[in-house]
Amino acid sequence: MFASALAHYDMLSPGDRVLAAVSGGPDSVALLHFLRRIGPEAGIALHVAHLHHGLRGKDADDDAEFVRSLAQRLGLPASLGAADTLSLKAEQGGSVQEAARRARYAFLEATARSAGANKIALGHNEDDQAETILLNLLRGTGPKGLTGMPPVRLPYIRPLIETSRAEILAYCEREGLACREDPSNLKTDYLRNRIRHKLLPLLESEYHPGVRRSLLRLARLLSDDASIAEEAAELSWRDTVSSHTGERTIFSRPVFEALPAALQRRLLRKAIEAASGDLMGVSFGTIEGILASFRERLPFEHTLPGGLAHVAGDSGFLKVARSVNLPEIAPFAYPLAVPGVAVIPETGQKITARYLPESPAAFPLPESGEAVLDADRLRGPLTVRNRRAGDRMQPLGMQGSKKLHDLFIDRKIPRSERPRLAVVADEGKIVWVAGIALSELVKVTGRTQRWLWVRIEEAGRSGGSEPSGVSSDCLL
Repeated sequence: MFASALAHYDMLSPGDRVLAAVSGGPDSVALLHFLRRIGPEAGIALHVAHLHHGLRGKDADDDAEFVRSLAQRLGLPASLGAADTLSLKAEQGGSVQEAARRARYAFLEATARSAGANKIALGHNEDDQAETILLNLLRGTGPKGLTGMPPVRLPYIRPLIETSRAEILAYCEREGLACREDPSNLKTDYLRNRIRHKLLPLLESEYHPGVRRSLLRLARLLSDDASIAEEAAELSWRDTVSSHTGERTIFSRPVFEALPAALQRRLLRKAIEAASGDLMGVSFGTIEGILASFRERLPFEHTLPGGLAHVAGDSGFLKVARSVNLPEIAPFAYPLAVPGVAVIPETGQKITARYLPESPAAFPLPESGEAVLDADRLRGPLTVRNRRAGDRMQPLGMQGSKKLHDLFIDRKIPRSERPRLAVVADEGKIVWVAGIALSELVKVTGRTQRWLWVRIEEAGRSGGSEPSGVSSDCLL
C-alpha cells in the first residue's frame, strides 16, 4: 500500500537517515510504523521529530508525551521541540495556521541538520492532496498550485501521498496502532476543514462521486506539463538574468519583456522565492500587478506580501531583492585562498574557491553565480574586492578590454547595485565579476590541465557548496 509511492518516486536509498515528522495522529503514526518495519531491509536509519505549537494546552502536552513514549517503545531517537506560534504570528503576520506551518518546517529542517538526516518524511495522504488542490483552486492559483504537494522535494518526502485516509485508518486498526486525534481537525472554522468536512462530501454526493480521483489525476497531468515548462524557464533564466547573487536577481529588461507572459511569471516567481525564501502570500494578482507596472515602462517599486522582498523596475532592468536597508558600501578587499572562502561582511556574501581534479561534466554560466577558470593561467594570490575607479577587464569572447562602468551599463546593472558587486582579481587583473562576467584571460580550453571552481552566495547559507555537475567526492 505505502511501498508503491516509495518505489515510484524513488524516495529512499540505502544509507539514508530519515527524520519522521510525527504529530501523533493516524497518518504520522502509520508512517512511522511502516518506515520502522522496512528500515532494516531498506538500509535506512530513523529519527522522530515532534513540535509542540503552544496552541492547545494540555491536549498538545499529551500529544508530545505520546510521541516521546512511542519513539521510546520503538527504540528510536526523538527530538521534541516547542514554538510560541501566537508570538510568531504577531511578529511575522499572516494567520495562525501560516505561523504554525513556518515554525514546523523551520523546526524540522533544524532538527534534520542536528540529527544528520538527509530526508524528512511527512504524513500527507491522498485526501490531503485532493483538499490542497481544491483549496488552491478556490484561492485562485495558477497551474503550479493545481499540481498539489510534490511527492518528493528534497529533503521532504511524502510516502503516503497515494494512500487514502480510509486505507491509513484501516492499516492502523489492523496493526493495532494507538493514535491521537487533534480535535481542531473537526472544527469548520478553517477553510481546509470546511473543504474536508463539507465541500468535498457535497461534491461527491451531489455532483461526482469520483471527484477526489479526478483532482488527483488533474494534478498528475499538470505536474508532467509543469516539468516541461520548468525546463523552458531554466533556459530562459540563463538568457535573461544579467546578475544573480543569492537573494538578489537582476533581469535584462529587453530580454525579459520579449518572453511570453507564461515564462515571465515563472521567472519572476523563481526570483521572488530566491529573495524571500518562499512564495507565501505571493498570489496570481501579485505577479500580474508587478508585470502590469513593468509593461508601463516607467520606474516602479513593489513591496511583496510579508515585506521580505521587493521588486523594482526601470528602463533597462527588473530587480528582485530581499528587503533590507542597503547601507553605503565602503571599499573592501579580502584575500581568497585556494581552496578557501572569502567572507564579505559589507554585502553579507561569501566567495568559495576549490580546485577540481578533472574537467566538470557541465560548465556553469559565470552569470549564474558560479564559474570555472583555468587555474594555470592565474598567477596569484587572488583578492576579492569591489570595483575601483578605472577598473577594466576583457570579458569572455571579446578581443580587447572594457571598463567595468561600461560593462555594468551593458548588463543593465542599476547604479545603486554596482558598489556591492564583488570582483575576483589576480595581481590586479580582474578575472571574474561575480555573477556577471568571466575574463577571456582565464577561460577553460582544450589544453586546460587544472580547473578552479568559484561561487558567490549569501554568507549565511550552508548548503549548495558543490560545483554544478561535479560530485562532492571529486573535490580536493
